[in-house]
Amino acid sequence: VLALYLSLHQITERMSAMLKCTLPFTIYNPFVHDGGRTADEMFFGRTRELRSILDPNGACVVYGGRQLGKTALLARAESLFSKPQEGRYAAHITTFRCRDEEQFVSKITAALKERTSGKINLTRCTTIADFAAQLEALFHKGVFRELLLLIDEADDFLDAIASQNYAHLWPLVDLRNHTKRCFKIVLAGLHNVYRAQSAVAHNSVFGQLGTSLCVEPLSPADALQLLTRPLNYLGFRINQLQHIETILTNTNYYPGILQFFGYKLVEAMTTQYSRYYRAVGGNPPFALTDEQLGAVMSSADLNHSIHHKFRLSLELDPRYYMIARCVTMLHHLYEEDRSALNWMGYSVQEIQQISQEYDIHCLASADRRMYILLMDEMVRMGILSSPCEGRYRLRRSSFIDVIGRDLETLDAEINAENGGDDA
Repeated sequence: VLALYLSLHQITERMSAMLKCTLPFTIYNPFVHDGGRTADEMFFGRTRELRSILDPNGACVVYGGRQLGKTALLARAESLFSKPQEGRYAAHITTFRCRDEEQFVSKITAALKERTSGKINLTRCTTIADFAAQLEALFHKGVFRELLLLIDEADDFLDAIASQNYAHLWPLVDLRNHTKRCFKIVLAGLHNVYRAQSAVAHNSVFGQLGTSLCVEPLSPADALQLLTRPLNYLGFRINQLQHIETILTNTNYYPGILQFFGYKLVEAMTTQYSRYYRAVGGNPPFALTDEQLGAVMSSADLNHSIHHKFRLSLELDPRYYMIARCVTMLHHLYEEDRSALNWMGYSVQEIQQISQEYDIHCLASADRRMYILLMDEMVRMGILSSPCEGRYRLRRSSFIDVIGRDLETLDAEINAENGGDDA
């Protein structure tokens, strides 16, 4: 019956039709829960970002907070760009905790050999200049026609070379120019990557390599696709709009957290399938019940994951966490005043004043300009939003529960973190 049904479809439609017919009768979980590699078919949205990364004149710096999908974005770019039969190669390489130039280059060299099946095999390199020279020689020999290097977790290395104004990267600019932009490198990471591209002038190394790109939470439409499309293929649907809105809001539109939610939901349905669905009830797609969705939404695992992943971004810099606490403190104080407009955010002066009242040590030497720089970073990292110029608030009201649900708790945490006994 399935074969006859598929024969009525065009060849290009048969795979999709077959999966929709068969997956509901199998056990399969397409979502990931540990930050692992995202399959191509589970990548949604980011069209503009992908276009910029693949463009020779596009983004060379990619930054954003944790769980926003930077790694998935780079992996997808690698998949789209790689065409070995045409001499086009891409390599997505993680350089976590690489602070030394030789270690940085060695890791890239080894990974490049592996990703290209030995086609691009460099001898031992100790400097980026040596690495770039060997690549240029291979390019002129015709070993590759185009090469895209996608360097993930580059924060530590950029932090290590910041004092030299990132001069170590100039050979890569020369390589890009000598190959007529057939070589491109993209550096991705967290706050240090953002600071690297913003701390130097436009005609510096980053201005020569390309533009910068901030990875933000998914749009509502893309977040909806990420959650509902795989579920539809598995034979389930979420009927009520308010459920979808609650899920997307509570996960903050973060793709990493949405993946975790999807994984837990499919896992729960798999282990308790017979409790909710029977053959006499009809055929898929089945509507997900309030009980199923509610159980996953209120699960300790999901809430712990949401809190943990948000805290990871806050803990990148102790000043981030203290500023977030000051903003949350203002939220609680203004909440008591019914005439206050919390949604408009708070001025830099108000946030500074809270910090000064608590004598927060890590912000003691920060002036107004430094506060603005730090809070602009936090906007880019998906922690804060800026409703209008010079005013800041938490990006999501759900972040309040992570930072401090009430004044008393928040007061105690600020003092404990600051090493003081009282404000």
